[in-house]
Amino acid sequence: MKGKETTRAGLGWLWACMAWFMAFAAAYAFTNPPGEAPDEHWHLAYANYLAEHRELPVQTDPARHVDQGHHFPLYYLTAAALIRLVDGDGRVDPGFEPNSAFIAYGGGRGDVPRFQSRPANGDLGSFRVLRLLGVFFGALTVLFVGLAARQVLPEGPWMLAPAFVAGIPQFQFVSAAVSNDSLMTATAALVTWMLIRAIEKPEPKRWIALGFATGLAIWAKKSNLVLVPVGLLAALASPGQGGYWKSVVLRWSAVLLPVLIVAGPLFLRQQIVYGDALGNGMERATLPQLVDPKPITDRYFVRTFPSITARSFVAHFGWMNVAVPTVSIAAHWFLSILLGLLALTGLFDRGRRIITLVLLSAVAFAAAGLTWYNLTYTQAQGRLLYPALAAMALLLALGADRLKNWRPVIWIAMAIWLAVDVVGLVTNLRFYGR
Repeated sequence: MKGKETTRAGLGWLWACMAWFMAFAAAYAFTNPPGEAPDEHWHLAYANYLAEHRELPVQTDPARHVDQGHHFPLYYLTAAALIRLVDGDGRVDPGFEPNSAFIAYGGGRGDVPRFQSRPANGDLGSFRVLRLLGVFFGALTVLFVGLAARQVLPEGPWMLAPAFVAGIPQFQFVSAAVSNDSLMTATAALVTWMLIRAIEKPEPKRWIALGFATGLAIWAKKSNLVLVPVGLLAALASPGQGGYWKSVVLRWSAVLLPVLIVAGPLFLRQQIVYGDALGNGMERATLPQLVDPKPITDRYFVRTFPSITARSFVAHFGWMNVAVPTVSIAAHWFLSILLGLLALTGLFDRGRRIITLVLLSAVAFAAAGLTWYNLTYTQAQGRLLYPALAAMALLLALGADRLKNWRPVIWIAMAIWLAVDVVGLVTNLRFYGR
């Protein structure tokens, strides 16, 4: 009887975290003006293209080129199907009107909206339905993180992990936009859950499930490629049966073969169409305005990159022009760093060493991937670390579990995160309400 009550209480916490996330994300979906999120109008153009033409774009062909068409297509295929379902003409147009005062359109200001007010006859309702698709994917992220956390800490502060994800304003914001970031993060969280299951019970079917989930995550966004070495490291670090290296080879095969089965056709198309399986050369050739090569020794990586990435991981809205008060960002990071440092002690605990190492590797690979990306492009955006968002959340819960009495930490953390959420939403409302 007690076990059933514990299960119900656990599910109640998880549903509460999902409701918390959806309430704030839906608020952004309905109050943030169309186009006021990074590349939102271009992400919509890609989905519209698929809905109209029913074929993938070819970025090197002017007749089949579409903005953001360099991205891997899973989100856009899903959005295109929704467009055809909810919009009679198979195209959503909320009426984007460039703001002549904005710097990108010849103006001299960056502290104003990118677009002006929209005409009343735009497809605003259909556009918001597309935004709610992202909210749905964000809610799935919270769910997968909660399930993974309960697997790791069934009797500990597992609820801290889904609460952390639910309470990040930037995650609420990007999930409420027409963007592939929401599906990228959801599939990455699914991979993390499968990863935890495989580590906890390293049987073949769980490694195979991890491989299929990783392949799906790659279809969502190329950033999720960083999850492949994480899975291989987990297979390497887990105890072997019937011979260590034999077990490692079998696990690697169980992970990599499903990845190739699922993501292989995508890589093959890229190779055939662009002569590059990852499409990196195509991106540099078709996005010359964004190419900004720099060495790792450039002062950008010391001065600008860390601070802007840290800020935009928590809350930096609009086109990186709606700044949330620094004190809110600092409070969020202060708590996260403290719990993260506690999580590091798991490396010295035999029972927690493998899981801590694997989760830390996910964060390290994501950070390395973002740094590598910034060698070619100047994109210090914290949301690009979200392939490791689930891993970060689990590490914070593991850190809290190192405390003798972790229950007060749960309430303190939730109070801080909720306060930061309110500040973030009010800041965004004020910016676009003036």
